[in-house]
Amino acid sequence: MTMPYDQAWLTVVAMGVVTWLLRSLPFMLNKQGRTDDKAEQGSPVFSALGPSLLSAIMIVTLIPGIQQAMAVGYGRALCYGAGILMTLGALRVTRNPGVAVIVGVAIYAAGLWFLTT
Repeated sequence: MTMPYDQAWLTVVAMGVVTWLLRSLPFMLNKQGRTDDKAEQGSPVFSALGPSLLSAIMIVTLIPGIQQAMAVGYGRALCYGAGILMTLGALRVTRNPGVAVIVGVAIYAAGLWFLTT
């Protein structure tokens, strides 16, 4: 699938604007200042917005990949499943999303490496 040059730039700019809005809008809408007490930090909607956006992006990214992996064979789908489970396990153990993503990607890549060798 190809895209005309001007349409590609328009897509890149639109993705940039959406990314900027997703990252800055919660800060602009939350007018309440920071306090030390977590109960007084603002609306629970804003505290749930970050994890919700990360989950939504993960789902939108993974579903097409899993569908393509199922079409190719169950080995790649198994790699996806192992990566997702290890990501969730690492997140539960470390409570650090960065570490969890690195662990999940490493397990997925190791699975693909074992499939090709």
